[in-house]
Amino acid sequence: QLNYVDATSSIQTQLDAKQAADAKTAKTDVDQEWTKPQRGDIIDNGTISSGGGTSDFNLDSGNNFKIDIDATVTLGFSNLDVSREGQTGTIWVDNAAITPSWAEEVQFEGGTVISLTQNAKSLLAYYVLPGGADVLVTSILDVKDD
Repeated sequence: QLNYVDATSSIQTQLDAKQAADAKTAKTDVDQEWTKPQRGDIIDNGTISSGGGTSDFNLDSGNNFKIDIDATVTLGFSNLDVSREGQTGTIWVDNAAITPSWAEEVQFEGGTVISLTQNAKSLLAYYVLPGGADVLVTSILDVKDD
């Protein structure tokens, strides 16, 4: 326990000096300029090979995901709350001859549900909407990467 009462204490002064001096550490309370790329891992949601299940993209795990769909599945997101609003990312989908369904938190432009191209790859982009309860998903369909 630090036991300091106000911002003039010597402990707070030391903490402020440490933060100011450590320019290579990401900070959450000041604007920063990034001079190098910032990347996260691609989280593998695996291959859906038995039908009827749900595959959630866990927003606590990362921002970017990939999934192979070989059976019927409902796609959705987990760990949604107000702290996630504004989170963005991508989902790489390798789809067999399947039309996945979507969980109720997934929203689409104009309300029209995305129909993933069958036997093709797609890139989905998502944005957690204000309030953190819903996710807007858009798509680039039938990506040729070979």
